[in-house]
Amino acid sequence: MSHKTGKTAKKVEVQKYDIESDLKPGRHPCECQARLHKLIINCMGCGRIVCEQEGSGPCFFCAQLVCTKEEQEILDRKSNKSEQLMRKLMGETSGLSLSAVSKSMQQAIDYRNKLLAADADTERVTRVSDLESDYYNLENNPYLTADERETIIARKEELRQMKMKREKTLVIDLDLTTGTAKESKRDENIESTNDPVIQAVLQKSRFRKPQVSAQNLLEEQRKAINEFVPKYDASYSSAKLPNIPFSFNEDLSIQDEESLFAEVERKGYCIALDQPLASFFIYGLRKHLPWPEDIRIKGPVLLAATATSIAKSKIGKEENLLKKNL
Repeated sequence: MSHKTGKTAKKVEVQKYDIESDLKPGRHPCECQARLHKLIINCMGCGRIVCEQEGSGPCFFCAQLVCTKEEQEILDRKSNKSEQLMRKLMGETSGLSLSAVSKSMQQAIDYRNKLLAADADTERVTRVSDLESDYYNLENNPYLTADERETIIARKEELRQMKMKREKTLVIDLDLTTGTAKESKRDENIESTNDPVIQAVLQKSRFRKPQVSAQNLLEEQRKAINEFVPKYDASYSSAKLPNIPFSFNEDLSIQDEESLFAEVERKGYCIALDQPLASFFIYGLRKHLPWPEDIRIKGPVLLAATATSIAKSKIGKEENLLKKNL
């Protein structure tokens, strides 16, 4: 059973959504990958998919010119119309603006002056900005004494407690005239890098470092001297070696001081000593030789005895010195 109502049916037309009518005026970046808007072309520089919303012009990623095939044909003609189209597509970037060039030049000059000033500042060049991680291992410095190491550890713990206490403390400034209240922030930072106590301890260790290094070097030299005992090699006796004169060719081979020093290092240095001092060195009874100058010898060292003898008083001193050391 059906009942008729007196109402008549009306047809309602559904309007389709037109994407083209929803385009924003001008060029805007769009990531639709040409799925919502029409494809212009792929950028030849970076491969970006340029849709109709982005339009023709510089690529939003690499700034290379992107245009349609029709526009490219016009640009290839190299006519006045091509130049006008190029200026239109590139906008302000195609024109040479003296103000823009002047601004860029001034920025470059300022940056250059900044780099030169930083390079000329020795303290700024050698300064390390982030030393927080290094200060955690300050107590492992080999030039610190036990007391200084304990002082640094205790001071770092004290600074850590002070920092935690400050973070938990809330300071509020009350302005009675305006009736406002605001939180007060303290500018000073509690850091071990700039702590005067730690810096004073480190300064002492820096002064001690050259002394310790020199002492260690002296101990190594003394150890090397005590272990060195010269030996007499009979094969180098002057009675067995032929007397070969200095050849002219060998004279020509030594052309400069560097070649001369290299030749001397290869053949060895010879130190002439009076008797019986030379014999004392040969048999290992004497190991130290006072020398008025600072010399650096590389290569073999040969000891030779002179024809003269030292005074009897010096011989007595040498014998007494040997008796004490033996």
